[in-house]
Amino acid sequence: MRRFKRTYIVVGLALLATLAFAATSWAPHPGHVFNATFTPTPPKGFPKDKPQPGELQVALQGVDDPATPNPAPPRATRIDLDVDESIKLSGKRLPQCTHGPASVGGDGALEGTPTTGPGSAQALCGTETANPKEDNALVGTGSASAQIGTSVVSGQALAFNGTNNSILIHIRIDALSTTVVVPGIIGTAPDQSLYGQRVTFLPPAIAGGAGSLASISLDLTRIEKIKKKGKSGASASKKKKKKKKFASIVSGKCTDGTYNFQNVEEYADHETIQEPVTQPCTQK
Repeated sequence: MRRFKRTYIVVGLALLATLAFAATSWAPHPGHVFNATFTPTPPKGFPKDKPQPGELQVALQGVDDPATPNPAPPRATRIDLDVDESIKLSGKRLPQCTHGPASVGGDGALEGTPTTGPGSAQALCGTETANPKEDNALVGTGSASAQIGTSVVSGQALAFNGTNNSILIHIRIDALSTTVVVPGIIGTAPDQSLYGQRVTFLPPAIAGGAGSLASISLDLTRIEKIKKKGKSGASASKKKKKKKKFASIVSGKCTDGTYNFQNVEEYADHETIQEPVTQPCTQK
């Protein structure tokens, strides 16, 4: 009986070297491990009643499943990421990438592009040629791997702020000369008792259906300072000072000392997987 690395993937929302496994919450399931962590920026604790910009780290790593003889991993047809009710994902005040799948209003130009270089994803929507405050839609970075049969190859992952309240995950696997763009639609979580938003991903097949994503790690970190002028008064002495505000892809507050996350995965050839995890949070 052959062993293979069964794939369960959530995209949605650190660079693998910065992911602190010991400090995060894990929920093991036969065949995979899901992890999600939310931290304030800077890390001084979250206020109880006012949202503060932060970083959302999401990772999913496949593990050996000795019970399945088929070396081809199952392909997820739908992946849902539920985030705590006190955390909010929104790119409303950030630049948007208008390329990508038509399902989110894009023109498809990201499909097939490399990560960097002329005509790349970063040149279209990221940092290579973009004005940082006007055209740069890059909101996260990370890594990924894909499995075809018993072979696993690594790749890079970039997250862009898409149109129509979406996040576009661009995964480039150079060893396969393959790029996949996974749109994530931000909506309302069905279970409002613990979660506020749900990000729904519809991952495409890799290598014509012969392969699947084996792991992914993403760090959503984009934060921009926005300066707003105060209203003019009767005299210069009465004018209000300029106020600084922040636009962030993710923000949150700590209301009850706990963050709740959930990963729900649907497969064409496997039962649905539902994985909740929790993380303690600290108030200022």
